[in-house]
Amino acid sequence: MKRKTLLLTLIMALLSSVAQTQPLGIIGAGLKTCGKFTFDMESHNMEAISSINWVNGYLAGIRVDGIDKGPAVIKWLEIYCKAKPLDTIYDAAYALGLEMRDRAND
Repeated sequence: MKRKTLLLTLIMALLSSVAQTQPLGIIGAGLKTCGKFTFDMESHNMEAISSINWVNGYLAGIRVDGIDKGPAVIKWLEIYCKAKPLDTIYDAAYALGLEMRDRAND
């Protein structure tokens, strides 16, 4: 019985530490770092497209009106990610969403 309790406690401790390393509910390309995105863009790696698509999906999901999902979003991401390589694609998308909402409300 003590072994089961110890094992269960150990498993719970491990799971809680893993859960704290990722934002709740964020999956896929949203967890990639901006540094990885910048590297992928500079090396013409197709993985950059998954990050761009993730951001476009995020922006559609938060329903920011008047979204230009073309080159302007890509350029914004490149600038943001070069400045903040340790941020995630989610962090970049969140910041872009806030900026777009602010512009729409002006």
